[in-house]
Amino acid sequence: MRNGKRKQTNMKYDKYLFHCSMLPLLTTKSRVKGELSETCKTELTKIWIESEYGRARDVTTKFTEKGIICEQDSIDLLNKKLASSFVKNTELLKNDYITGTPDIRDTAIWDIKTSWDLLSYVQSDFDKAKKTYYYQLLGYMALVGAKSGHIAYCLVDTPDSFIRDELYRFSFQHDPESAEYKEKEQEIIKNMKFGDIPEEKRVKIFDFEFDQKAIDEVYEKVKEWRKFLNDLHL
Repeated sequence: MRNGKRKQTNMKYDKYLFHCSMLPLLTTKSRVKGELSETCKTELTKIWIESEYGRARDVTTKFTEKGIICEQDSIDLLNKKLASSFVKNTELLKNDYITGTPDIRDTAIWDIKTSWDLLSYVQSDFDKAKKTYYYQLLGYMALVGAKSGHIAYCLVDTPDSFIRDELYRFSFQHDPESAEYKEKEQEIIKNMKFGDIPEEKRVKIFDFEFDQKAIDEVYEKVKEWRKFLNDLHL
């Protein structure tokens, strides 16, 4: 108490909505019971810095860029496999805790993951999908009221611009007219184009069910996340 007035607690983030894509990192388990994990604290701090000072770390990589650029190609490939007619969802959804835009909004939720190359596609499996993306999918299911959701890994051709970038870097050390350069060009094209693999083998689908208890636990965590944001300062 000072001058008879009660100190006001910062409440700026009391209604902050967390994007579903953030949930996998925010929900990581802490080594210390009852505390937020260090990964969670780091992600919350990033949110706070961007909100307070307009500064965000650029986390764009060639892997995420391909995912963004080739999303429609992946949806088209999924439609061919399922003989479906899914279209990209663009509606931003929200409730009192979370917000997000699921890739495909149907009777179930579909989240599209575009694999970078054949290795990453082959290595994708149910356990990795659950560990890495389940909470994101869970959030989307909660926003829509869906009882089930699917994560679809799709292997589609990498845009030619990526191939040109790889060759441009290689050209610093090798003459574009050299045999080494020509060999590298064919190697890169083969590693980034997948037309020789049947389309039905280039989609993996992993199915998940909605879990009310799990999303209720997320909503309880939101209160802690908001408090952490309110308490942050330079």
